[in-house]
Amino acid sequence: MSQDTALNLQNARASFFDKLQQYNALLEQEGVDPEDLAKTRLDLIKSAKQEIEAKSSAEAIRWYGYCLVTSDNGFPIDIDKGISLLNEAVMMRSLQANSDLGDIYSGEDIIVPEDKINFEKAIKHYKQADNGYSNYRLGMIYSEHETYKDIRKAMDCVDRSVEHFGDPMGKIMLGAWKYYGELMPRNFEEAAELFNNVYENDRTPDGQYASWASVSALFFLGVMTYHGEGMQQDEEQGYKMIDEAAAYNDANAIQWLQGYHEFHGQ
Repeated sequence: MSQDTALNLQNARASFFDKLQQYNALLEQEGVDPEDLAKTRLDLIKSAKQEIEAKSSAEAIRWYGYCLVTSDNGFPIDIDKGISLLNEAVMMRSLQANSDLGDIYSGEDIIVPEDKINFEKAIKHYKQADNGYSNYRLGMIYSEHETYKDIRKAMDCVDRSVEHFGDPMGKIMLGAWKYYGELMPRNFEEAAELFNNVYENDRTPDGQYASWASVSALFFLGVMTYHGEGMQQDEEQGYKMIDEAAAYNDANAIQWLQGYHEFHGQ
């Protein structure tokens, strides 16, 4: 590859990435003109198509393929084409494309036909991605899937997710194991430390919850505060925290509140 070609590829990747960042920033803004948003989305799609044709940006190929699988951004669903593009991005060394394929083949947060579920492929792609999220997902498969259950592998993967990558979802899983006494002795203090770490660090500068992990941490801390497990007991404050997590659609918090209200006849 010549120096000029390599520079052009680098510029193409940067150009698409900048446009994607601008589009995502618009999505998060309040009061955005729908016409401006639609124009930016069309420009982004046009740019992605150009990069796909030129095979110059793995990020563009990955993004387009993911949208075809999930129907994000108004894309018509074409799962086979989407998977093909994601595999192309993998060949261009996109770690995120490997994570996406892992999610597709495991059916994690992505609705796909049953015949697309393939845990062998999911495990392969998560291993190739080897990031915090993918190791967390491997930990889930090895700890919960009947066919692939291997507790030692599960613990090793989650440990790598937490210790090597500092992944917030890995911390939630490890904290839950310690809280419930699953796979390891129950330890409220260590569980609380993990949950507090996610709660304090996995939020935006204005204090909003950045991901599922930070909301889940809020739920666990609420339960532990309510019961006084590893921290000072405060039922009122614990309930408020759980109620707030439920407002963010945390499934565990919603279930806890339902049980609470049934028990108290409310």
